[in-house]
Amino acid sequence: MRINFTDYNCKSNHLTYKENLKNTDTKKAASSTFAIDENEIKKEIDKNDKNNALIIGSSIALAVLLPTAYFLISRGKGGKGYQSETLNDFISGGFRSLKDDTKIPTLDSCKSINEKLRNLLKEQVALTNASAEDLEKLGMTKTSKKILLCGPAGVGKTHFAKIYAKTLNADYMEVSYGDLNKRYTGEHIENIKNIFEEIIKTADNNKSKQYVVTFNEIDAIIVPHQGLVESGGGHITFKKEERNLFLNYLDEISRRTSNITVIGTTNSLPNKYSIDEAALSRFGTKMNVDYPDKNCLYEALKAHLTEIAGDKFITENDAKISDFAEKLFLRKASFRNLDDIVEGAKHGRLNHYMTSGETKFKFEFLENAEKACEVTDGEASGVAKAA
Repeated sequence: MRINFTDYNCKSNHLTYKENLKNTDTKKAASSTFAIDENEIKKEIDKNDKNNALIIGSSIALAVLLPTAYFLISRGKGGKGYQSETLNDFISGGFRSLKDDTKIPTLDSCKSINEKLRNLLKEQVALTNASAEDLEKLGMTKTSKKILLCGPAGVGKTHFAKIYAKTLNADYMEVSYGDLNKRYTGEHIENIKNIFEEIIKTADNNKSKQYVVTFNEIDAIIVPHQGLVESGGGHITFKKEERNLFLNYLDEISRRTSNITVIGTTNSLPNKYSIDEAALSRFGTKMNVDYPDKNCLYEALKAHLTEIAGDKFITENDAKISDFAEKLFLRKASFRNLDDIVEGAKHGRLNHYMTSGETKFKFEFLENAEKACEVTDGEASGVAKAA
């Protein structure tokens, strides 16, 4: 059987054969060139198909295996750079000084903190500053440097931790539970270990300096036994390992360093149903941070208004500000609620400016924002932009 070569679309070969026609008899060339055995064509096509399949298969394999190989190398001895980078992500750059942060006052200068909490934290500052010689004179070997701040969301627990750190002239760092989970599944345990080791290493290399580490949402890490049983499945084993490692490192900090204060924050009340009892026993100082009282709200509101309206506005509206703070107190407003209300007032001012061109801040902007603030048990579910 004879087959026409152009049926296979082999244009390059066709051109080569056309060149041959120039030096040979046309009819003879046509009969010898374009009349090719079908089996020879099939062999050539099969050969090309196999080569193409090999190239495509190799490309797919490389695309799949290279990322995996890179990940495995990164997690091995060659992965030190990778580990360091992710650790910096977890701890938001590590420790930092609050000395020049004008938004963070000290315990002496902060006016929006209740006296009970202020006195407790000032007492803790004094204990932390006590030297080994001071402790020895009083027959003490060490002081507890673990503080647990409990209370509703938005009442300023993390902010007060920063105030404590600044008063102590300590470098500050905070870690949230979500930070521990921001990488690959199954790395959570390793992340806890890496963070604690880095904290201890930093403090050990600077023994003359104080450090404060705040663990937010600590109840998510140290889940009590009852909670683990209810969760069921393999999750119990994982959470137990996580909790035990965290508790062991709390002990390691006390054993290996003397210049680290650990502060845990939680929205839950400190009891065996919300926080592991073994964890509670490791925090020598526990404090419930409740909703701010009228005076705290009054001082915090004045601080906000100083920035956006000036001292003259405060002087002219002092009675209104006091009444406004009392109203927020009766609604069990948190500092976060107050922040939202002030933000709503700013939007009200902007809306007024866009329609009238007037830039003056008016008290009615605050009142409108407060009316739009929905508060349930101290928490705002939303603040509409004040008109």
